[in-house]
Amino acid sequence: MLNKASKFFVIVVCFVVTCLDGMRENCSEAAIVFPKLPEGCGQITHQDLLDLYKSQSYFFQLFQDCPIEKLTTTPVFKSYNIGYQSILSGEMPPDAVSPLLHDNAFITKFGTNFWDCMMLCGTNMVGMLEVELDSHCRWKITARISSDDPKQPDPLWVAYQKAKSLPQVEKSDYEVRFLRITSITGLWLHGETNDIIIPFPESYRTSWNGYQPYSFNEIYTILQQEFKKMTNNSGVFKK
Repeated sequence: MLNKASKFFVIVVCFVVTCLDGMRENCSEAAIVFPKLPEGCGQITHQDLLDLYKSQSYFFQLFQDCPIEKLTTTPVFKSYNIGYQSILSGEMPPDAVSPLLHDNAFITKFGTNFWDCMMLCGTNMVGMLEVELDSHCRWKITARISSDDPKQPDPLWVAYQKAKSLPQVEKSDYEVRFLRITSITGLWLHGETNDIIIPFPESYRTSWNGYQPYSFNEIYTILQQEFKKMTNNSGVFKK
């Protein structure tokens, strides 16, 4: 017979083994991940921010309501820009496009050479920084983006928080990406076998619901319909 201490030990060991075996639905850790950096490079630290504040202070003017001591960043991630003409012309059906989202050569074509990170003041997102790494793994700011309405939560932050509670991320890893497909801007969660897109709300668009998770094929279908309206089914944009 096992005593209480032995039973507790067995339970703990089983739990750990279950987690290590990759059965993420039985573990509490959310599987929202960020892309790997080039070998030997590290994430932006608070000391990096202090150094950048000294050398590139003009980029921090949009965040002047937050003391530099309180500014932090999320891990960096990539942005991707895809135009209508690239994949929505009708030449490529959704079942052909979706696998391409997992093809490095295809993604590299639409990716940028820069990294983005969310700027936080305490627990509130106040904007974004576009940064790049030099050959010595040192960070340099190339652009900054402030939140549209400082009084309202940033759409990217809202989408990111919603992503953490999705049931899919409890079962497999999803990499954070920032996506622009002409009329849609949103959070792209890139999974090993499927992708989730959480579009930001747009007051002038009614084809999708803001902050509702969609599969890539669902977004593709919506944009295909819009593309046909904008080109009057001719493939050429109306003047």
